[in-house]
Order: sequence, then structure tokens, then C-alpha cells
Amino acid sequence: MTINDDMIAPLVGEILDDVATSFFDARRRIEAKIDLFHNYVEELHKMATDVQSHAALLNLLLVDDRQAGAFYRTLGLDGDLFVAAKKVDPRDDLSYMPFAIGFRRRYTKLVFMAYTHLHEACAIYANGQPSEYVKTSSQPNQEVIYYGLIVKMHQILNEDIKRINDSISPSGTLQFAKEFKPDVMIKERVTGGGISDARSLDEKLCYRPIDLNTLSLIEFPLLPKFSDVRSSISRFCKELCNRYPDELKKIVEYISHRISAK
Repeated sequence: MTINDDMIAPLVGEILDDVATSFFDARRRIEAKIDLFHNYVEELHKMATDVQSHAALLNLLLVDDRQAGAFYRTLGLDGDLFVAAKKVDPRDDLSYMPFAIGFRRRYTKLVFMAYTHLHEACAIYANGQPSEYVKTSSQPNQEVIYYGLIVKMHQILNEDIKRINDSISPSGTLQFAKEFKPDVMIKERVTGGGISDARSLDEKLCYRPIDLNTLSLIEFPLLPKFSDVRSSISRFCKELCNRYPDELKKIVEYISHRISAK
């Protein structure tokens, strides 16, 4: 080794260390982002179940699926996602029976309560912000996860994945490092070693964009403000009481029993 080689070797080593560090650090960062994203998605799935349980309680008060569907249509909504919540156990968060003179008024107040709770759950799920009706139990510094955030994170994450695949390819990094080791490149040319298919290597080690459609996320419709639909809900409840008095009395009795059993 010549004097010049002795001087250059440490510099080459530092450059190769920097290249390796940059390559692996970039991959660690993107993998950490991917893990965080999937953790957030898992939490959003739990929140979706919470929304469905609120919907299931409201559906329970509305006699059956047919009447539940009619209820949501009365409010100008496609309520299929809410009606489908019958597979989830109804939420058990009504802490008291409302006071009212007469069965119809008491029943209507129960529907009001169930609706405002569902409205709250949908607002937090979609935007991370509670409505004006029910105070959130979240702590001030608690991390807020919501559907809109997940959609935005998905977009940014896929942009980052594309950027790292395009700019820091495994084959390109390896080839760059070899250029500082001429003896290795000469040996590979003689023996036929080295990267035989750079595209195949990059294909195996690249990060795959995340398809939002494979995450089973539910986009619940936002419910109208209670003050905007109160009269419509009241009229709908009056009609149900006229058509299904016996069924509704059994439902209200069941709700009352659940509350008193707490």
C-alpha cells in the first residue's frame, strides 16, 4: 500500500460508514412510521366498534332494522353502516332513565340520549373533536386518533415509501459503496460475481405502498346536529309509539332493567 493509499483508506472507510448509516437509518425510520401507522389503524378499529355499539343501542330503541333504516333516512342519511351494527352489543352507557310524564315522552327522551351519544362517537371518530353535547373523557395531552388523521397519514406514508424506494435503492447503495473498492469490482468482473439482477434485489427489498382499501376502515357518515333534527326525531318516535306500543314498552323495560342493574 502506498502513502497515498494510507491517507485515503480512512477517508473511504468514513464515507462507507456514512453511506451504510444513512441507508439503514432511512429504512429504520420508514419501518417505524409503518409500525406506528398500523398501530393507529388498530386503535381506529376499536373506535369503530365503539361507534357501532352506540348505533346498536339506538337501533335497539327503534324496534327493528326496517324502522332503524327509516329513522336514518328521515334524517337524510344512508344509515346502512349504523343498521349493520346490530352484530355488536349495544352500548351500556345510559346511566339513568329520563324523567318524563307519559310513556311516549320517556321513550322519546331515551332516543334523544342514544342519538346524542352516537353523534358524539361519530364526531370523535371522524375528526377527533367531540360534539357540544357530551364532554370527552380524553386527557388534555392524550394522543388523538381519528379517521381523517389515518387517511392523511396514509397519504404521507406512501409518499415517503415512494421517496425512499426511488432515492435509496439497495442496489444503488451497494454499487456506490463498491466504487470505493476497485479490487472488489475487478474480482467480480473476473469471477462473474456481484449483483446479477439489480432490479430483482430492489424488488425484494423495496417497501410496498399501503392500500387503504385493505385496511377495513369504516367511514361513518356524520350525523346532523341534534338541534337541527330534534323535531324530526320527535315525530318519528311519536309514530313508532302509535304503531308499536307493546314492542316499545318491552324495549324500554329492558333498558330500565339494564340501568338499574349497574
